[in-house]
Amino acid sequence: MACHYQKLLWVALTLGVSVSALPGSSKATRADGSPSPPVATIKSNNAQTETVFVGRSLPEFDQELFLGIKYADKPVRFTPSSLKTSYTADDSDSGAYTASMDDLNISQEAVLYNATEYGYECPGYGSDETKLVDMGLIQLNEDCHNLNIIRPKIQPNETQLLPVMLWIFGGGWQQGATADPR
Repeated sequence: MACHYQKLLWVALTLGVSVSALPGSSKATRADGSPSPPVATIKSNNAQTETVFVGRSLPEFDQELFLGIKYADKPVRFTPSSLKTSYTADDSDSGAYTASMDDLNISQEAVLYNATEYGYECPGYGSDETKLVDMGLIQLNEDCHNLNIIRPKIQPNETQLLPVMLWIFGGGWQQGATADPR
């Protein structure tokens, strides 16, 4: 179990460093003049493809968020999950993201990962979990191994590395998720 957590930490740190070290932020604008969403690019293990995480901006705090990023493959009942080594556009809980929506300046071979919404919450025990589901604040699913990455907004012509906050849910084996509003 400890080895699994060490691998998870390594994946999270790699993703976090990749997101901060590769600004890759397209500062193009949409047709209506509004800025394009933030992006971060990582190379896959085979180095022939790259994954472009398309996030969202939080202008009130000058932050860019990359939400619901899967760190493990979808679990198969009663077997340990394996760490994610590559991504497809269908991996995102937020649905597919198309480049034509925002005219992002990326290669045609790149995998676009929609990281604009929080991922699923793991089913667990909790006195108010049903209320949160009924209110539409959370969605439960066993495919809930995801993390959030938050960084300062990249300014035009920014070249230095930026601090990154990485959030992996806790919950004490009972409650909690990256999308939990409590």
